[in-house]
Amino acid sequence: MLDNYSSKAIVTKVRAMYGKRLLSHDYEELLRKKTVSDAALYLKNHTDYTDVLMKLNDEDIHRGQVEQLIREDLFNKYTRLCRYSFSGKQDGIYRCYVFRAEINEILRCVMMLNAGTAEEFIIALPDFLAEQASFNLYGLARVRSFDDLLHVLHGTGYDKILQACRPDFGLQQEESTIDYLRCEYSLYAYYYETLFKVIKRDFKGKSRKELNDLFHLEAEIINLRTATRLKKYFNKSPSFIKQYLFPYFYRLTPKKWDQLLEQGGLSGGEKRSLEILTEDSDRQIVAQYGYIEHYTQTLRYQLSRKIIRASTHAAVSLYAFLVLCEIELENIINIIEGIRYGVMPEEIKKLLIF
Repeated sequence: MLDNYSSKAIVTKVRAMYGKRLLSHDYEELLRKKTVSDAALYLKNHTDYTDVLMKLNDEDIHRGQVEQLIREDLFNKYTRLCRYSFSGKQDGIYRCYVFRAEINEILRCVMMLNAGTAEEFIIALPDFLAEQASFNLYGLARVRSFDDLLHVLHGTGYDKILQACRPDFGLQQEESTIDYLRCEYSLYAYYYETLFKVIKRDFKGKSRKELNDLFHLEAEIINLRTATRLKKYFNKSPSFIKQYLFPYFYRLTPKKWDQLLEQGGLSGGEKRSLEILTEDSDRQIVAQYGYIEHYTQTLRYQLSRKIIRASTHAAVSLYAFLVLCEIELENIINIIEGIRYGVMPEEIKKLLIF
């Protein structure tokens, strides 16, 4: 009875929050702005971001500030929604957002170790995550070696995953470059394996299918980004790329992956990739998408919006809402970056999903 009540409360609250999203007229107004400051001030004065953007210094606004504040706002929305659950905890599937945020910070630490800029990690450290993290987030700011990283993560499960990624030592007994790609794949493989176990254990019927669809599509997007990066920038072979692809499928079946990797889908340009990627039923809408990720993110947007409107399960609605909020944040970043670099409004608009 109480669980049912809390579930209804979360679904109702999610729909109310979604009703405060940016609408088409907001995007049109943002696209008319000539400076980053003007765009940020529009968000601050005319949208639901008013409260969180009150921290902005109107005289010195930059993209990093806006992004960090909106990410903090999104995290706060997530924690508020979790409080509506009967348990009041971010456990099980409710923990997925923190889980992924932790992995992103670990990977950022690895990247900065490789770049020799580990001392700068603290500059962009998300303080709002610290209370929910399963390890001392501020400890990452003191990491200066791979062993330091393992020490901070001791006992969390992440340390065992990363132990297999330990770099070798060269002739001078200096730590070699950490294999970022291997760390990224290993951590996200752990993430998805854990989530799908939770989904199988705690959900059934329609809610299980909806969550499986959302996470399969998310994994597919990461696979596409990884495969495109490895082929386009490093010219890696299909067999090498396949080592770093998660075994979860939404639209891209193993057969279509073979086409993309073996038959020039990733090297034959975006048009060829989209031809392989899409089903016959999608042929009429493919032309409007400029590149693969836009198409797949649009699928994710459409699926999440459909779930918010129809699902009666709290966890499913909550995660779909987080997906839509992240896409909205990407839209804002694309607009701000476009304005900053003088991109024409009509070109920026092609990148937006709403």
